Amino acid sequence: MKHFCLLAISLFMMSAATAQVEIIADPSVEEMENARIAKRKSLGSNVHGYRIMVGFYSKRDEATSKLSEARSIFGDQYPSTMLYDEPNFKVYVGEFVSKADADAALVYIRKRYAGARIVNDLVPAPRVH
Repeated sequence: MKHFCLLAISLFMMSAATAQVEIIADPSVEEMENARIAKRKSLGSNVHGYRIMVGFYSKRDEATSKLSEARSIFGDQYPSTMLYDEPNFKVYVGEFVSKADADAALVYIRKRYAGARIVNDLVPAPRVH
């Protein structure tokens, strides 16, 4: 009798382990998830981070000159970029995910650009190896 009870309990537990679960959720939950996925795709692989602004100029040629100068000074160590934010062209150096990294770079960059300052911006997400 013990063996029969043990066998019955074992079979019952095995059948419970293979049960199907059906999730019934409000359709708006799926819509919200799809909207979240679409938003992440539209942002690309950018994350909230920091850049160091080394100058802003109302004339494009001045900003382009400063960008070339920054690229020649920092090369690949800190990528330099220029963005137009009406009515100015802003020149940035570096793309940092952490504030600590931006602070460390700022000390070095201020040796060449005394007015440099850290600004919040979207930066490319670091590559995961």
